[in-house]
Amino acid sequence: MTRSRPIFRRGPGWLGRLVSAAVVLSLVCLSGSAWALSYTEEKELGREVFNYIKRSMKIVDDPIVSNYINDLGRKILKATGPQPFDYQFFVLDSDVVNAFAAPAGYVFIHSGLITSMESEGQLAAIISHEIAHVTSRHLSERIAKTQRLSWATLAGILAGAFLGGDVGQAMMLGTMAGSVQMQLAYSRHDEREADVKGLTYLVESGYDPRFMMEAFQVMLRTAWSAPKDVPTYLTTHPGLSERISSVETAAASNPEYGGVRGRGDERAFQALKARLLALVGDAQRARNHFESLLRQDPDDALGHYGLAVLYQQEQNFNQSLSEFNLALKTQPANPTILTDLGNLLFQKKDFSQAMEVLNKVVVIRPYSVQALYFLGRVYEEQGRPEKAEEFYKRVLFLNPDHADVLYRMGLIYGRQGDLARAHLHTGLSFKVQGEYKKALFHFRKAKENAASAPLVIKERIDKALAETETEEQKQKAGF
Repeated sequence: MTRSRPIFRRGPGWLGRLVSAAVVLSLVCLSGSAWALSYTEEKELGREVFNYIKRSMKIVDDPIVSNYINDLGRKILKATGPQPFDYQFFVLDSDVVNAFAAPAGYVFIHSGLITSMESEGQLAAIISHEIAHVTSRHLSERIAKTQRLSWATLAGILAGAFLGGDVGQAMMLGTMAGSVQMQLAYSRHDEREADVKGLTYLVESGYDPRFMMEAFQVMLRTAWSAPKDVPTYLTTHPGLSERISSVETAAASNPEYGGVRGRGDERAFQALKARLLALVGDAQRARNHFESLLRQDPDDALGHYGLAVLYQQEQNFNQSLSEFNLALKTQPANPTILTDLGNLLFQKKDFSQAMEVLNKVVVIRPYSVQALYFLGRVYEEQGRPEKAEEFYKRVLFLNPDHADVLYRMGLIYGRQGDLARAHLHTGLSFKVQGEYKKALFHFRKAKENAASAPLVIKERIDKALAETETEEQKQKAGF
């Protein structure tokens, strides 16, 4: 006996405003034991949710923050085995202590959650838990039960449920109090499953299992100051109090966990926290925080580093340089601080010093996307495009969607007269930024100039052209 699949109708975005909270509850809470969305369906819905959240919230657009959170996410993903989705990790500019996983591996962490964590291990525990929600396909199974809703409507509902506040109110009307108990029952079952899987991922990634209990305890301590109209980790991941003891029991009862005491890269994590405090929120409050650290300890590296980032944001490069050097007196091998210093020296056009600093980073951390990128920029500024191309290719091996590197590779190929590759890379740069019209222009130009290009380049052009035409059509249709 064959079972029918849910029918999803594409429709205009205004449908979402007519959907009541009853649909939200059924979306998030219905038991999903029967079947789930296909992987293709989940990927499409995941893109819709991502686009909605990108329009509704500010994503921290900082390469060091982005690289750190994606590197940490990929480290944990190695413990999950092969996955059907290309996971992506984003930091939202928000003081709220929360994190959530949208369909198809789009994982969002509020900056407030990161700055509230005390160690990289605690942050890794939260990310492990969110990845476990995706690998368990919790949302996918529930969404499959909601028939005859467009992807745009479903994406809006999900984004509203995740984000709350004005976004959520715009998408959800009415109440359905009678379903709340059912919601809690099912969601707690999901949370327990994600705890068990997430704990396994955490330990297999090399982290002490106790970090998961610690992370949940931090959530409970921060709950008292949480905003009332925006979901927090305590409300979107209920039952933390009882789950702490369950996770503790699970960790203690597994003999294989006993010898795992890894902490991760604590210096990089603490530097990330300082950087986030300097980049998001109130600058004066951040300054007060860093100055307070220095009053307690004049040699506090993170205090100096935080001030260096603030001064760099203000274009006060000389003062920023002074603070970077003071930070490195205490932590001379901190790759995050060294990378930022290399960037500052590049901005000051002190290319020889920038190269010296960035080469130190590559020795300490060979896969540092930012250090490799800035080294490419230095070589490009020095008129050595062949060396720049070498470093840019290393970046693209680690991050094929690095928009700046794709664009700069396009410039290099253009100067070399290789117009097929030049337009291909420029088009790819626009494609990953969602500027499909510009991308299509360059892909078509690439195709016009590809007569003598290698077959692999022709195939890349055709693939990029077909994918972008599809994306542009969806964009025009309002998806």
